[in-house]
Amino acid sequence: MVTKHDFIIVSLLMLLAAVPLVAGGVRIFSMITGAEILDEGARFAASPVPMMTHIVGATLFALLGALQFSAGLRTKHPQWHRMAGRVAALAGVAVALSGLWMTLFYPLDTHELLHWVRLAVSLAMALFIGLSTYAILNKHVVAHRNWMIRAYALGMGAGTQVLLFIPLYMIARETSAFVDALAMSFAWLINFVVAEWVITKQSSPRRRVQMA
Repeated sequence: MVTKHDFIIVSLLMLLAAVPLVAGGVRIFSMITGAEILDEGARFAASPVPMMTHIVGATLFALLGALQFSAGLRTKHPQWHRMAGRVAALAGVAVALSGLWMTLFYPLDTHELLHWVRLAVSLAMALFIGLSTYAILNKHVVAHRNWMIRAYALGMGAGTQVLLFIPLYMIARETSAFVDALAMSFAWLINFVVAEWVITKQSSPRRRVQMA
């Protein structure tokens, strides 16, 4: 049974993903049709496949990953959970590797700080998914869950970036490339800290008794 708590968590995660996923859809439409909807379109025109892979992968990872947080779905439909988890993991790897490729080979579009942070996030996300897969193959369910929570947190960085940029641009209508890079980097840090908090909370003795 899907509880009210599950519904709220899944809904909030999907809302967090909504804006960047819509923007990704607009970007794909722009690349397919040639319409100049987004200013960055020229950067991806020569090699659009990595960007399209990144957007499609991020969509699957964000939506299927959000559903994985529903304990009711995991319990009532374990086979669906495993199948969706495999698809989400593959999509997450596609996000990480395409993000790594774009960071290394697309023209630098922002401050150098963001270049290095993107490299670190892409590598960390791929590593976390790999460790999660290794853990579940060895029947280490808790470790599997914890590594996937970390990977999902990094994958949802774009959603948190939107939340940070709204007040940032309301306060300062014009910002420097460094400030933008700092804000985007801080979004990933926030998500990672929240992920560690969730992992710690789920690992508490009281929580383990409630889940037993």
